[in-house]
Amino acid sequence: MALKRTRLNPSSPHTVLSKFIRWSLKLTASLIKFWMMTLFFFALMIFVSYTVVGHYIKGSDTLAPSLNGLPINKAMDALKDYRIGLILEGEQPHKFIPEGHVLSQFPTPKTRIKHGSSIRVVISSGAPLISIPDLRGQTKIAAGISLRKIGLKVGHLTLVPMKDTEGGQVLATDPPEGTGVTGERSVNLLVSSGESKDLTRMPNLYGWTLAEAEELFSEYNLMISKLDTAPDDRVRDGEIHRQSPPPGVRINSKTRLEVTVSPRRENQAEDKFDDAYKLD
Repeated sequence: MALKRTRLNPSSPHTVLSKFIRWSLKLTASLIKFWMMTLFFFALMIFVSYTVVGHYIKGSDTLAPSLNGLPINKAMDALKDYRIGLILEGEQPHKFIPEGHVLSQFPTPKTRIKHGSSIRVVISSGAPLISIPDLRGQTKIAAGISLRKIGLKVGHLTLVPMKDTEGGQVLATDPPEGTGVTGERSVNLLVSSGESKDLTRMPNLYGWTLAEAEELFSEYNLMISKLDTAPDDRVRDGEIHRQSPPPGVRINSKTRLEVTVSPRRENQAEDKFDDAYKLD
């Protein structure tokens, strides 16, 4: 028995509904595709913008170079290769770092820093100045000890006759008292050449050098009879820290004079300039 084919009417409600459903599905797929492409495009733009801003506006990272000990002009030249600026914060005195050289920096060396930023530095104004004390009235040996204790030393001695002034007494200094000078500077002494009195009592030799003691005793025809060496942290190397007779005891040409000197220590030499840069 042959089947009879039935042809659907295009205007029937069933046909119209099928076409509408297919059209709705296609439209939905197109909208989903459009919004996915739009979201992908915006995500790509955000990523590119972040990368460009981070690299060209914020700047890439680098390690801060060490500027310690460099002259200020060389420090500026060293930063040009890093595209980093330099800001001078001020000056401070330092015993070893020369004037105009970098004393400290911030950020410190090997700290991460952005290209285009700046490093702040403090430079050395040189060694601190030492004020020359008033040495008038002191003996030349006592004046030498006073100068050595503050980091200065005796320069030339000039003897001048002076009435009513005990011989060996300091009259003036050059540079004059109160002048600020750097360490290890020599100070010249103007000393009276008037006759000194006989040495009848043992002076206090604590802190004197052996040469200073021998110079004093030679003026009175006295000699050190016994010399010992023993370490003592209270005095510098080569200085006297024990004596016999003790200070103030009456002495004469027959008195046995004995002193003990701190020996010079070996293996104590250090490169002070290099040590000054151990700031980091």
